[in-house]
Amino acid sequence: MASVAAAAKLDGDGRVLAVRLVAGAVASRPLDAPKAEALLVGEHLTDERIAAAAHAVYDVAKPMDNTDFELVWRKKMVTALATYALKELRGDDVSAMRRRIARHLL
Repeated sequence: MASVAAAAKLDGDGRVLAVRLVAGAVASRPLDAPKAEALLVGEHLTDERIAAAAHAVYDVAKPMDNTDFELVWRKKMVTALATYALKELRGDDVSAMRRRIARHLL
């Protein structure tokens, strides 16, 4: 349906030294999100930075009509998935958010 993978190297103060964001199942291949990554490098994972990076991941997503789910919904979910992934990297417990969206335990 849709996915976002995130990996980051943080310094001792929580500042992003390096980050990689990849959107999956929203194009014919996994898509890197270099603009989103650039928004985060050298910065702390604040809610504002996370929101801006999630929007930049949304911008690269180009869902194909290859599932039963609507294209608009799949593209919209990329923002939420990127947000969850980045908040989890920050150390937040995102299980409640995921359950609310998925409606079951993950």
